[in-house]
Amino acid sequence: DDLIDDIFYFLLVNFIFMLPIAIISSSLIRRILRPIRKNIDEMEAFIHDAGHELKTPLAIANGNLQLLSKTQKGNEEIHQTQKAIKHADNLITTLVELSSLEKGPKNISCNIANILSDQIALLEEK
Repeated sequence: DDLIDDIFYFLLVNFIFMLPIAIISSSLIRRILRPIRKNIDEMEAFIHDAGHELKTPLAIANGNLQLLSKTQKGNEEIHQTQKAIKHADNLITTLVELSSLEKGPKNISCNIANILSDQIALLEEK
């Protein structure tokens, strides 16, 4: 009976001392991590904004090339430039998606065969 009481008091005293330490530690850890979280959020916002800023001139250039290709049929340089713009646009989209992965899982679908055939075509041209 005394042994049980001794164990109970031992655990109670340990709990009483450990609880404030755990609360203080938790508070300190949150305080330490706050600026890190802020930096990560700012970095994600920058990548997201930069992605949109980069996509705007690509969209304009692609639109201009589409208009130009209607007046000059079969121009291979226009086609190659459009492929390069599409590739850059895909890279930017991937960058923006990667910056938001921490916010939760996303379903990203891609056709590996198309990606590989595009890359092979680019390598064969060089």
